Amino acid sequence: MKKGRVDAKYEDAYTKTNRTFPVGNTVLLVAIIAVQIGLIVLGIRYVPKPQDVIHRYDVTVEPLEDGSLDIRYHLVWEALDASEPLTWVEIGMANYNYSVYADTVSDNIRDYEKQNVDDYVSLRLDLDREYSGGEVLEICFTVNQRDMLCEDEKGYFYEFVPCWFNAIRVEQYEFRWCKDGQDDLVWRGSLDYGEYFMMTARYGKDEFSGCRLVQYEPFDDAGAYDELAEDKAGVLVLCCLGAALLIIAQVYIVDSYVSYGRGRGFLTGHGYHVHTYGRSNPYYVRAREKYNAKYGGRSGGRSGGCACACACACAGGGRAGCSQKDTFRGWGQKTHDQEGEGSL
Repeated sequence: MKKGRVDAKYEDAYTKTNRTFPVGNTVLLVAIIAVQIGLIVLGIRYVPKPQDVIHRYDVTVEPLEDGSLDIRYHLVWEALDASEPLTWVEIGMANYNYSVYADTVSDNIRDYEKQNVDDYVSLRLDLDREYSGGEVLEICFTVNQRDMLCEDEKGYFYEFVPCWFNAIRVEQYEFRWCKDGQDDLVWRGSLDYGEYFMMTARYGKDEFSGCRLVQYEPFDDAGAYDELAEDKAGVLVLCCLGAALLIIAQVYIVDSYVSYGRGRGFLTGHGYHVHTYGRSNPYYVRAREKYNAKYGGRSGGRSGGCACACACACAGGGRAGCSQKDTFRGWGQKTHDQEGEGSL
C-alpha cells in the first residue's frame, strides 16, 4: 500500500455497509428457528397409524394322548389402511414341527404355506382377495403342533405363547386350554403392540408316560416390541438431528452480529461499547473526547478489548487484533495514513 493512501476496506462506505444491521441475516435466522421448532413439534406430535386392528383373537389348545397339541385359531381382523390393501397375513408358530388341518381353513384363505426365515417360524395365509378401508374378515384354521411337552421334577408341563403382533393391537383375546374333562384354563384380556401372553399348563407324572419330550428352553421375547413406538422414536430422533444441524447455520448468522471482523462484538471502552450498528457509538466518542481533553489525548489502552475470546493475544493495550484498525474513526482523526497500517 502506498504511503498516505487509505485501504479501500477502511473507506466509510465499506465500513458503514459492514456495520449496518444485517436485516437479511435476521430474517434467515428467524426462518431457521421456525424450522427448528417445526421439526421438534413434528417429531413430538407424530403418531404412526396402524394398518390393521384385531377385534377378537381366540386360541383354543387341546393336548392329545401323544403329547402334541391341537390349536384352533379364530381372528376377527379389520384392514384399516385404504392405500395398502391386506392380501396375506402371517401367524407365528412355536416350532416348525406342525401341520395344518386343511378342512379347518376358512373360505377366505386361498392358500397357505409354512415358512421358516432366520428361525422365525410362521404360517403364511394368502387371502382370497384384497381387504382395505375398514373391511373386516374372520380367519379360522387349526394346526397340530408337536414337540411342545416338557418334564421337570414336578411332572409334565407346557408353555405356549400364541402369536403376538408388533404393529397391531388386539382389542380382546380369549386363550383357552382344554384339560380333558376338567375345568378349562381360560385367560382373557387385551394386547397392546408387541405384547404377548404365555399359557402354562401342568400335568401329573403319569399322564403322558412314553410321549416324546423336548428339552425345556426359556421363552425368548427378543422379537416382541412395539413397532409403532419405535417408528415414532425414529422420526423424533431424525427431526431433532435436523434441528441440531441447523445450529451450524445459526452460528454463522449470529457471528454477523457480534463478529470482531465487522467492527462489532464486545469491544468496550470508557464504560461504553465502541461501536453500534452503522456508526461509532456516540456515547463512547464523547467519553473519549473528554478523556483526551483531560489527559492530553493520551490513551492508557485499557479499553477492555477482549471481553470474549479472541484469536490473538490481548496484552498491554488490549486492542491489537481484536477489532478493525479504524477504532478512532469519528473523532476527526486519520488512523491509516502510515504505510503498513490497516491490516489485522
